[in-house]
Amino acid sequence: MRSVLLQLHVGGPQSCRSWVNAPVANGVQINVYVENPGGPAEALARLTHDALERELTRLGAIPQPAPCMASMGHIASGVQCAGNVTGLVSRVLIFVANGSGRIDPAIEQYFSARGSVIVPIVDQAISTVPQTVLPPFIATTLAERTTNGDPHPILPRLLRAAGIVASVSLFISYRHADAKVVAGQLFHALAERGFAPFLDRFSSQPGDDFLELIQEELADKACLVSLETSDIGQSLYCRQEVAVAVARRMGMIAVDLPGSVGTFPAIANRINATGYGRRADGGLADADVQQIAGDIEQLYPHEAVRRPRWQDDTLAHAVMAAHLPLTSDGLGRYVVSGPSNRHLLAMSPLLPGAGLFIDVEERRTALSVRDALIFGPLTAARTNRHRQIHWLSTKSGIDAHDEGNLMRSVATLS
Repeated sequence: MRSVLLQLHVGGPQSCRSWVNAPVANGVQINVYVENPGGPAEALARLTHDALERELTRLGAIPQPAPCMASMGHIASGVQCAGNVTGLVSRVLIFVANGSGRIDPAIEQYFSARGSVIVPIVDQAISTVPQTVLPPFIATTLAERTTNGDPHPILPRLLRAAGIVASVSLFISYRHADAKVVAGQLFHALAERGFAPFLDRFSSQPGDDFLELIQEELADKACLVSLETSDIGQSLYCRQEVAVAVARRMGMIAVDLPGSVGTFPAIANRINATGYGRRADGGLADADVQQIAGDIEQLYPHEAVRRPRWQDDTLAHAVMAAHLPLTSDGLGRYVVSGPSNRHLLAMSPLLPGAGLFIDVEERRTALSVRDALIFGPLTAARTNRHRQIHWLSTKSGIDAHDEGNLMRSVATLS
């Protein structure tokens, strides 16, 4: 199920809707919670809930009526409603602090279950020391901070916490002669925001084959950020990096630095930084760097889902071409019924790691499926990474194949 169950609790259940076709690997329940109605905390909770609904709409999810309304005739509590939605695997509590430090005991127990994710939100008007206004069971949890009751700056991180956009990886493409300093500034600004950016001079090791390193890193990133300058087209590396990103249907964001002429029109989402002044060393003012990093953070969720969406379509078409019955179990995941047994097929947008093998194995067990296969960009994996994937495949009994062999591999299941 590609489902998100989004709930709002303000002193009690206020709203509940199921969103299908959401970009999630597994179904997730999200409860935006504030203990009591009234005041800035309720306003912040409602704004957060509404903003999440808008983001789900922009990400292509489709709202449906609350399942509890269909089965019980009223909106149930977060503890009850999830039982009416099949395929929900994870639970996320977005706790908006109102200063009381209290929470419904049933909600606390429900979201204390192993594997639950809890994201406290504390506005500066409530407290400058978040831990003093959180319930004891989450007092050690790092809180998101808001100012003037505005949730929009933290929305990208809420999406990542909920697993709606799980990856935080991006590749910074730039021409050394033009944007070396800016690239370094942006690398640090994005890392401070929780991203895992790749920048060649910070992320390579002595003895690396540079071309192989770039191919592997592009295969392991969700989005390419191109720092466009007037002469970026003269860089063979930059042209190749963008070409690979286009071919792999990666997310792409261009930052038009002073002098940019829009060299790569294939990149639709662009940040206009042409009016920013350059320092003597070629860098930008710190405030301008932070503005660009913030713009990237806002655009990133919608770019990061491009490749998973494309992979989902590719996998579904491959299964249908093989004339096999299929049932969706998440974005890029299908349970396929072959002549003699059932198979769980999973697409990996990045190079598959231990977390993916564990997740697929758990789903295989939960669904009582005998066989599982993972498809991803394996040909880009260098020796050590390729050995790791082979070892994980052998230990888990989950076959790993390059996505270029998808049609052939699926055909063998029929």
